[in-house]
Amino acid sequence: MGTVQVGNVSYDRVEEIAKQKNVVPENMTLTYDGKEVTLQTSQLGMRVDEARTRKSLEEKRSWLPIVAIFTKHVVAAPVAIDETQIAKVATQLGATFHKKPVDAKVVLKGTMFTVQDSQNGYDLDSNRLEPILLNAIDHGKTMTQAPITIRAPSTTKAKAETVADRLQKTLGTSVQFAYGSSNKKAAASDIAQWYRPAAGSYAIDDFALRTYIAENGVAMGVHARNLTDAVSRTKQALTNNQAAQISLLPYTKTKTIKYCVSSRGAGTAVQIPQLKETLASTYADLRGWSLDGQVSFKYATSGCEFTVWMASPDKMASFGAICDPYWNCEAEGNVVVNMDRWIHMTPAWIASGYGGVDKYRTMLINHETGHMLGFGHLTCPAAGQLAPVMMQQSISLGGCKFNIWPVQTEHTMLRRMLGL
Repeated sequence: MGTVQVGNVSYDRVEEIAKQKNVVPENMTLTYDGKEVTLQTSQLGMRVDEARTRKSLEEKRSWLPIVAIFTKHVVAAPVAIDETQIAKVATQLGATFHKKPVDAKVVLKGTMFTVQDSQNGYDLDSNRLEPILLNAIDHGKTMTQAPITIRAPSTTKAKAETVADRLQKTLGTSVQFAYGSSNKKAAASDIAQWYRPAAGSYAIDDFALRTYIAENGVAMGVHARNLTDAVSRTKQALTNNQAAQISLLPYTKTKTIKYCVSSRGAGTAVQIPQLKETLASTYADLRGWSLDGQVSFKYATSGCEFTVWMASPDKMASFGAICDPYWNCEAEGNVVVNMDRWIHMTPAWIASGYGGVDKYRTMLINHETGHMLGFGHLTCPAAGQLAPVMMQQSISLGGCKFNIWPVQTEHTMLRRMLGL
């Protein structure tokens, strides 16, 4: 009976022996892929069905008793299983014996697009759990492999290689930007820098490409006003693997705004180097108030149109009644950064999980500088949209999403306000 010898034993003792010999072990262990789970068989609702055990043995009885001397009959130990309990356990085991398949994906290293191979995943096959466990018990085992179903990835290596080959060809596309007698041809390493990971592959990042064109335009002596068109034409050239020469066009009107940096209050001077660095990168960013370079913010030590201050909380009120010890503020040509907020941010920002201190600092600089440029506070245009940077995001989002850069409507408003 399973692995228990019951030859030459009265049928009346079969049920007793089944219990004494522990035909059903106390524990069963399932393993797969280095994972191991030990279960009590009572959790599975398993027990010996004595009546079925006796019946099974009787059915194997020969009509000629002497035959038993020369033959051996192995009868599986009939076990009763509570289907409700084993279904619950299967649900719990499903979380352990599970692995998501890994799609093959394109990887960019330097100027080479390669492919990282796919991997199969798996799930517990709950329909096969019961027979797998019964079979183990029949053979006297307390450990068996968990039944699983292989899950194949949706993106194969061959499919990813096709994409990688297509992307690799784009790095050899001839793209030149020109202004006057100057020109700049993008090298393969330049084009590679425009790509960003996207759903297992790579796609051109419009901002990275826009920044590249703008910076090279400045090097050639122009703040290009046709960046949007230049980005579009560049992407088209790469998609079609066709050479392109793109002329950059200058703005007819530009504006330069000079700013100074200073500090007020104990402990603020040490923050000035980081403040200057953050101001320079934020003001130069094409997503900010620079309007694609049409507005230039220049650091100066005199003749400034406004001053950015690092102030301790106890000195905030010295800039005017609108400033208080907690918030940042703008007052009479002064963009005032509260040192506590600069270091510790705000509870609302931290709770949002949107980003760390660097993003918060960019947001506060854009917001307070916006006041200096003439903006008041704005409200959320519609739930789910990006919040205008001139919205008081540290207080309430009003249904919008956190955002650290001016939105398009704010750019349009600034151009109108500056007459550009």
